[in-house]
Amino acid sequence: MMERPAWLDQDGPANYVAGIGRGATGFTTRSDIGPARAAAVAPDPSQLAMLARKANGEDDQDNQDYSEAQYDQFEGYGGSFMAPNSIYDSEDKEADDIWESIDRKMDEKRKLRREEKMKEEMKKILQERPTISSQFADLKSELSKVDYSEWDSIPEIGDTTQRYKKKAKIEGRLMPAPDSLLDRARQVNQMTTSMETKPEKGMDTPMANDLLGVGQGKKQLLELKMQKVTDNVSGQTNVDPKGYLTSMSSTTKSVTGTAEEASMARLLFASARQTNPQNGPAWIGSVRHEREQGKIGQAKKLILEACEVCPNHQDIWLEAVSLHDAEHGKVILAKGIKHLPKSIPLWLEAVALESDKNAKRKVLRKALEVNPTSEKLWKAAISLEEPEDAKILLSRAVECLPKSVDMWIALQNLETVEQARVVLNKARIAIPTDFSIWIAASELEELRGNNPSRPELLIPKAMKSLVSQGIIIDREQWINEAENCEKKGAKMTCKAIIRQVIDLNIEEEDRKRVWVEDAEACLSRSSVETARTILEHAVTVFPGKKSLWRKLADLEKKHGGSKETIEAVLKKATTYCPKAEILWLMYAKEKWLNNDVKGARDVLENAFNYNPDSEQIWLAAVKLEKENNEPGRARLILSKARENNREKVWRRSVQLERELGNKEEERQLLEECLKKYPQSPKFWMMKGELEERSDQMEAARETYQRGLKNCPQCVPLWICASRLEAEFQPDLRERMQN
Repeated sequence: MMERPAWLDQDGPANYVAGIGRGATGFTTRSDIGPARAAAVAPDPSQLAMLARKANGEDDQDNQDYSEAQYDQFEGYGGSFMAPNSIYDSEDKEADDIWESIDRKMDEKRKLRREEKMKEEMKKILQERPTISSQFADLKSELSKVDYSEWDSIPEIGDTTQRYKKKAKIEGRLMPAPDSLLDRARQVNQMTTSMETKPEKGMDTPMANDLLGVGQGKKQLLELKMQKVTDNVSGQTNVDPKGYLTSMSSTTKSVTGTAEEASMARLLFASARQTNPQNGPAWIGSVRHEREQGKIGQAKKLILEACEVCPNHQDIWLEAVSLHDAEHGKVILAKGIKHLPKSIPLWLEAVALESDKNAKRKVLRKALEVNPTSEKLWKAAISLEEPEDAKILLSRAVECLPKSVDMWIALQNLETVEQARVVLNKARIAIPTDFSIWIAASELEELRGNNPSRPELLIPKAMKSLVSQGIIIDREQWINEAENCEKKGAKMTCKAIIRQVIDLNIEEEDRKRVWVEDAEACLSRSSVETARTILEHAVTVFPGKKSLWRKLADLEKKHGGSKETIEAVLKKATTYCPKAEILWLMYAKEKWLNNDVKGARDVLENAFNYNPDSEQIWLAAVKLEKENNEPGRARLILSKARENNREKVWRRSVQLERELGNKEEERQLLEECLKKYPQSPKFWMMKGELEERSDQMEAARETYQRGLKNCPQCVPLWICASRLEAEFQPDLRERMQN
């Protein structure tokens, strides 16, 4: 049998033209058409007619077409209204130049707008439908960093033109059984039967259509499959036919078990290592996979090989150290540091492996000789030294790291006050844009320099210096710094910071709300001094807001404010808000709790001057006198208060007389109350109770009856009347009890 030639070696079909399917029409050469010669061109009939008219001396000016079809709204008729032989003179040229200059000027005027519009449209189009080159632009730019070794490590694609490769057989693939196989199984088992009836016309086939044989063949195939999943023990099978699908699923799971997954992962990692031996993550992944599988020996072998293949990958050295003990880890790190002397993690790992403090110092000093600008190494070295030695190291560290704020602040903490000022001035010159140095200077003056007023000068100066350096003052950040100062004990620095930043970036109408929220947030973080400073500033801006004064007073009471401080706050509050009854009452109560009865009376007396009609202040004065065993003064105050005809004041007067045991005065007051407030059920009940206590049952019954006529909807009054009636009628009392 002859082999079919390759596709590219075959001849094309007849009349085939390459590229005609996509619009290409081919081309011809001079060899196809012969030598070059001028082609005869037929003259235009309209030109011939015009030449004939000119030869005859006829003028075609009147032969222009002025029909509606030749008219345009903007350009006029298609023909020219001027004579054909008109002369283009200087005036025409001047007019054309003027119009061209106008068009050029208008074009320049709209040029920028047109170009911006075109750029926006192009940008929008590229965003909606980006080109392939724009999508891979970043990847193309990174190709310039690829070296020759990486180009050489790219694997070959290989030959992909072989289309007729045989597919690998897949075991366990389920395929429908053909009829020939079923017929052969029927013949082997000698189950051949014949159709007793003759098939109808058109239904004859070359092979016998034995439906029973087909069924028997399928049954036999099913039995063969069942034998594959049976578990024969001494000739007995343990297969459950009903659990056939379950057994098949368990068989499928065993094919894709942990062992096969591990083997597949191992092959993938091996392929990645072979494809690019310099790929560090591939080596690390292989090592970790072997370690997870419990093959520590294989993992160590791989990691040591990786250290030789990829000596410039620090993660590989760190992974190697983690697989070995301390002694072997030191040897590995020594090799790794030779290849990567600038790797800070390797040096720190070497320090961690050392158990002796002096050995750690020795390693760190070697590391600092190679990496003098590493802040992590300096911090690790300083943490191992005593204060005096640490001061020496810090002096060297700020020379190597002049931009490290932590080093400067740590050095000033170890110096004396005078020397610390010098250190901070040098730090401020080296780092003029960092606010931490200014705050450290303020804390130094307050806590160590015994100059608590100095922060009020330093913090504003710090703000001006930072703004001049172009630093944006972040309000939230500075409030957090104020809270940190409070925790360190620098309360004056905290207050100075709050006073400088509390008004930043806040609308005038939102100031009160924002300040209250800031104070509450600080209290939630236990920053009491910061919250106190915010509220103190708020009451200076809004002195007439009693809610702010109440919050400030509550803060002082709840968070350890002294008696003098609380009274001072309330005194200012009543001065700025004299009409606020609650502030006067809080002030008087605070005086009374401090055993200053006279001061409480003076406060209430001042409150009467500003609030003569305040019922709460009158009752507070009565309570004060009663608690201090001054019933006469209380009775006098109530008599003055009753002049305003307040029901609650009359009721309190009656209660006072009841508590003092003056029944006659109580009865007289109740009579007056019932005349003034006949619709008040409380007074009727109080009068009835007075009569009952005086054993005047008939008078009490009469009082309740009169009260029910005036207040028929009062349920408590009905209950009092019914209980009184039960006292007179035993049967009714038993009925009520039942």
